[in-house]
Formats: sequence, C-alpha cells, structure tokens
Amino acid sequence: MEFGITQIRRIMKDITIKSKNIRREMIIWLLLLGISFGLNIYSIIKYQSQWSELYSSLGFVIAISCTLYIAIAIIRLFYWVILKIVRRS
Repeated sequence: MEFGITQIRRIMKDITIKSKNIRREMIIWLLLLGISFGLNIYSIIKYQSQWSELYSSLGFVIAISCTLYIAIAIIRLFYWVILKIVRRS
C-alpha cells in the first residue's frame, strides 16, 4: 500500500483534538513551567546569584519544563495502559 500526500491528508482530516484536551494539556505545561521557574528562583536565592539570571536562563527553564512534560506524559501513558489491561481482565 503506497502512501502519497493525498492519502496522508485524508487520514489527517479525520484527526480532531477537542478544546477541552488542549486546555488541559496547556494547564499541565503551564504548571510545569511555573515549577521550573520556581526552581530557578530558589537556586538564585540559595546560591546568591544575580537576579538577571532569571531571564537569562529562561531557555533552560523552558527546556526543563518541556522535559518534565514529556516525563509526565510517559507516566500518564503507562498509567493508561495499565488501566486498560486491568479493565480488560
């Protein structure tokens, strides 16, 4: 079976993401961003660094929040799979 651009477009048209799911995932990521930002503030206070590091290390904060989001997504995936297995038996 050969997949061309038209077949991929037809398949992608059937995929819809509800706004409720988008909102939930955005809230989860924003919470993780806040946690990462809080950890950055904590490290600035603990190591008595300059407050300019709050915005100069923003890229690291975003990278850490994305890493945490991926880790949480993997944990949620395992939880969902285990629930499916338990409910099946």
